[in-house]
Amino acid sequence: MKVRLMTAIAQLPESDREILVLRFLEHLPVREIAAILKLSEGAVRTRQTRVLSRLAELLPLDASQS
Repeated sequence: MKVRLMTAIAQLPESDREILVLRFLEHLPVREIAAILKLSEGAVRTRQTRVLSRLAELLPLDASQS
């Protein structure tokens, strides 16, 4: 699963990977991410939702691979 996740993340545009890293690896709040990327908090939330949806598309649930 980890290899599949890393492969899927690598397929994302850099701006999407940036959101994932700041939010889920650096554990930064939306407010700080917005300041770093010079975006509104709403834009950060929207981009986060979209990138998570895109990851879900790239990583369909497959019980046989768990």
